[in-house]
Amino acid sequence: MADPPCQAPVAAGPAPAPESYWARRRRVEQETSARAALRAIPVPPSKRQLERWTELRDTIHRNYGSVVSPPGQMRIRFQVEGWNPLADMLRQEGYAVVPAGTAEVLWPVTDEATGIQNVCPCAVLVFEMQVEK
Repeated sequence: MADPPCQAPVAAGPAPAPESYWARRRRVEQETSARAALRAIPVPPSKRQLERWTELRDTIHRNYGSVVSPPGQMRIRFQVEGWNPLADMLRQEGYAVVPAGTAEVLWPVTDEATGIQNVCPCAVLVFEMQVEK
């Protein structure tokens, strides 16, 4: 049997009008803002991640550090004085602790002679790390 001859498809009606520049621009802007809105929706942390965050916060506080990131963030930012080996200790436990700069904060200082606690400005090191190893 012979193959039927190739025929070009026939348009059913008039061709649609091309999209105007402004209509195309408006459509692209809407798509871009919709994508940005989807990226901005935060994923709530799991119960395990919240428990891990709490454990890390307690570890940092026990070792004379200060957590400065909001509760539940999956990236913890903390501050320690320059002599404190907390960042090295967390690295040995397998965390990727990254230096994030320095800051000057009001830090509690206890006078050893009188036992009175005062607040004085102190330069601290700032670090960041992920909650999960």
